[in-house]
Amino acid sequence: MDIEDYATELIEKLAPDARALACEDEMRHVLTIIREGSSADRQADHFRLCRLNGDSREEAMRSVVDMVLAETREGVF
Repeated sequence: MDIEDYATELIEKLAPDARALACEDEMRHVLTIIREGSSADRQADHFRLCRLNGDSREEAMRSVVDMVLAETREGVF
């Protein structure tokens, strides 16, 4: 059994409680994080890619901040 299988099993077990607390979507989001990685993973990948493309450390960090801001705005609006 891998982590995704374990998480799926746990989510199914906790589903009645999550439904009662109206947080099923939030609980199931753990599967997205397992499959696609977290925001921190995306940020680290973006930083490394910028550095590989020749950006300085500062430029790469600014690009990560810009990415986070864009993702935040997208999620808010």
